[in-house]
Amino acid sequence: MRCFLQSILLAGSLLTPLLVTAQTRSETGLPTLIQQLQSSQPDSNRVRILLTITDHYLNSKDGNPIIRCNKALDFARQAVALSRSLGLQLLLGECLLAESQALVMIPDKERRKAAKQVLVETLSLFKVDIHPLYWAKAKLLYARTYGNRDTTRVPYLHEALSIYRKLTYKPGIVETLATLGETARLVGKYQYGISIQMERLALQQSMPDQDIASTLSRISTLYEELGNMPKALAYAQQGYLEAKKRKDPFRIAMSNQNIGIIYSAIGDHEMAIQYFRTGLQIFQANQYYDPAVRIWLHMVIRLRTLGRYQEALLEAKAALKLAETKAKAYEYNAVLSLAKCYIALGDYVIAERYCLRLLPLYPELSEGKAETLQALGDVYFGKKQWAKSEFYSKASFSLREKIGNQPHLQREVLQQLYRIDSARGNYQSAFSYYQMYTAMNDSLLNAEKNKQIAFMQVQFDTEKKEQDIRLLRQDQAISRGRFQLTIGGAILLMLLLGLTYNRYRLKQRSNLQLETKQLLIDQKNQSLQQLLEEREWMLKEIHHRVKNNLQVISSMLNAQFNFLQDPSALAAIRESQNRVQVMALIHQKLYQSDNLAQIGMQEYIHEIVDYLIESFDRFDTVRAQVSIADVHFDVSLATPLGLIINEALTNSLKYAFPHNRRGEVAIQLRQIDEQTYQLTIRDDGVGLPDGFDASRSKTLGMTMIRGLSKQIKGKLDITQCNGVEISLQFTVVKKKVRTGSLTAKAEG
Repeated sequence: MRCFLQSILLAGSLLTPLLVTAQTRSETGLPTLIQQLQSSQPDSNRVRILLTITDHYLNSKDGNPIIRCNKALDFARQAVALSRSLGLQLLLGECLLAESQALVMIPDKERRKAAKQVLVETLSLFKVDIHPLYWAKAKLLYARTYGNRDTTRVPYLHEALSIYRKLTYKPGIVETLATLGETARLVGKYQYGISIQMERLALQQSMPDQDIASTLSRISTLYEELGNMPKALAYAQQGYLEAKKRKDPFRIAMSNQNIGIIYSAIGDHEMAIQYFRTGLQIFQANQYYDPAVRIWLHMVIRLRTLGRYQEALLEAKAALKLAETKAKAYEYNAVLSLAKCYIALGDYVIAERYCLRLLPLYPELSEGKAETLQALGDVYFGKKQWAKSEFYSKASFSLREKIGNQPHLQREVLQQLYRIDSARGNYQSAFSYYQMYTAMNDSLLNAEKNKQIAFMQVQFDTEKKEQDIRLLRQDQAISRGRFQLTIGGAILLMLLLGLTYNRYRLKQRSNLQLETKQLLIDQKNQSLQQLLEEREWMLKEIHHRVKNNLQVISSMLNAQFNFLQDPSALAAIRESQNRVQVMALIHQKLYQSDNLAQIGMQEYIHEIVDYLIESFDRFDTVRAQVSIADVHFDVSLATPLGLIINEALTNSLKYAFPHNRRGEVAIQLRQIDEQTYQLTIRDDGVGLPDGFDASRSKTLGMTMIRGLSKQIKGKLDITQCNGVEISLQFTVVKKKVRTGSLTAKAEG
């Protein structure tokens, strides 16, 4: 206890140099400091001037942040060297703190590694019980040598926070809470992050001259990522009003950017663009060039989203011009944004030139490099260079896996890989990518809904706890009444009557509160049920849209009939239409059914058979015998089975009954045991040609039958006896989806 009291008394003296530095920064301009430095002698006062200049560059908002931090680092290292030569150990520790701060402000692996080494020496100079303030600052900076998403930093942050709280040093608490809250946000602990930022806000409101607008902005971002847009917008607007009150142009512009991002998140891109333009004008007017380019690029993205590609191109060019002259830190981002505009406009030659210029400049493990690789995949897809498009798309996917926490961006790459294999005719591989894409898409939709449900559950739990506390207090009041009853003595009867009446009233009130609580629970359950119904509706809408898209493809294929004369080409178009129709039927069944996960095989196979016989106009000459077990299969199994039936029945209708010969086809699906089924497709036609080997045939139909059978791990057997019989035996297992790598498979 005595030691701790001594540390608190000592903290006052340790605060003095830091406060003097801040005061000097506000009262003395940089030119004056440089002049003082040139005329000063190599003593402790010169070290202080170097530290003040370092602090100036670290806290300034003007110019390129990398240049500022490098200048701060240069002056801090001069201060370190001078304090070493003078043998000023405590001052050396301050200088090392300034050097490490200049290093960690730029998110670079080598700089953070260097900062770690500096901070190890710093901590050896300061003792927690003698120099608690400096020790806490060193711990905070040591935490920042880890990546923003690295939870390894959290224990160091708590150590710093504990010391700052013991010293009641509010600036340190505010700074540490900011870092802790940001880490919570980046690892998805939004509720915890909100509680941290709320504590920071309450503390700032009790302090003079605090950047409250920044904290309100962080809270707004947390609510936006949590999915609570009304609260996100409310806090962003509060931040705007706070910035206006302080007449802080930087925060006013940042508030406009935050509000624009929220409007964009709810789909109102026009309103978002208006806020971005306002923020951009303020940034430019006040010469905040780096954030000006950043908000400009936000606006370009929304213009592309609205399909206003020419306007987006003009804005991207203007942003790049500013970045090249005034904001070098954002030059790469501006070049990439411009390349994406050219991709959207279909000018792949210029887009390729910009992307290849950027590729070697990004760090190996960076979001910028992953985006550039993905953009190159889009470029080569547009140029129909499928191999190159596949190479860069896979490289982008792999890099995003290493970066982590980017499923929505990986989903885009999976869709691109599906399109590439479809264009190349690699249908089996394309189908695998499509399954991975839909699985990841469903996972993201579920995560979004689960996030909303979790948020509502937290609200409900909070209100429930408040109700429980009130009831507990009432029970405590009743218990105190009972205790007082025993010491009533002469007025026992009067107290008994009074307490009886009081209990009656309390009981009535408790019953009313319990009824209110039950009503609240019912309302929350109703809200949760509504969310589940919305999720089902969303899934139905997805299947509906997929069906419509497949119908559009079928219509486009149909339109090709007017331009083709070759019978074989016409036949190929018709067969492609049939394959599309088989897949469209799946999604039609799903959105029309109450069961969004499985397909009834009886009705599905009957419709495929009827559709194909009608398509080949063989109702009068070919009779179908269909015997299907009453089973429901997952879409990942039903789709390949439908395609196998389509290919087999198409071959029978084309070749088994030449010259309109009459015949019969039989399709049977039966259950052999609990998990094993057998699909049989048989015709009594002319049979296979002499010497025909189905296992080696390279026709598209037989290739698809073999490939799809292998995909569902089925045993395929093709025999000839009074016609052709195709038998497929397969096992139904629980679906397993892995989306973690490009080699993931979806098993039906």
